[in-house]
Amino acid sequence: MTEQINGVSAKLSMMESSLQQLSETIQETEHISKESGQQTQMVAAAAEQLLASMQEISSSVQSLNSKAQDLFETIERFHL
Repeated sequence: MTEQINGVSAKLSMMESSLQQLSETIQETEHISKESGQQTQMVAAAAEQLLASMQEISSSVQSLNSKAQDLFETIERFHL
C-alpha cells in the first residue's frame, strides 16, 4: 500500500511539475502575443504615416506638373 501511495505521490509531483511548465509557457505566450500586438499597432501607424506622405508627394507632383505645363505653354508663346 505504501508503494502505491508513493507511486501516486511521485506521479502527482510529475503532474505538478508539468502543470508548472505549462503555466510558464502560457504566460510567455501571452507576453509574446501582447508584444506582437503592440508592434503590429506601431507598424500600422507607420504605414498610415507613409500613406499620408505618399499622398502629399503625389499632390505635390501633380501641382508641379501643372506648373511645368503652364511654364511650357508660356515659353511656347515666345517661340512663335
